[in-house]
Amino acid sequence: MNLKSILSNFWVESTLNSYSIILFSDNKILAFIVLLVTFCTPQIGLIGLLFLLFYHLILVALGYSKTDIRSGVLGFNAVLVGLSIAYSYQMNQYFIGLFLISVLTTIVVTIWCKNYFSKYHLPFLTIPFFIIVNIISLSTKSF
Repeated sequence: MNLKSILSNFWVESTLNSYSIILFSDNKILAFIVLLVTFCTPQIGLIGLLFLLFYHLILVALGYSKTDIRSGVLGFNAVLVGLSIAYSYQMNQYFIGLFLISVLTTIVVTIWCKNYFSKYHLPFLTIPFFIIVNIISLSTKSF
């Protein structure tokens, strides 16, 4: 298996594109560097990556367009939310529930923002990230 066939794999490509769009790029090398940088704190990097993969898995299971998923436009907010909750909250038994609720909330808010703003031909960028992080932080004040 050569490098080109690995990079054209749906899961690898959608993951790398999600990381590269954070910096408004579509460069796979830059995406890999950003992915590696998130692993400077291994727990945060791993949770961010798992959040993105779980997010993509649910989108595929729901039958969402693989083209949109592969492009990374939907996934970069998931990366940001995953890294945010990994940084903000301790790993314990409650974190798993927070993780799952955050993934589902990210899916709903991201798709809603994408559909709403596309009616007006506007980009939705990080608006879902800000909405989701505020919802999570307000609902977990004592967590």
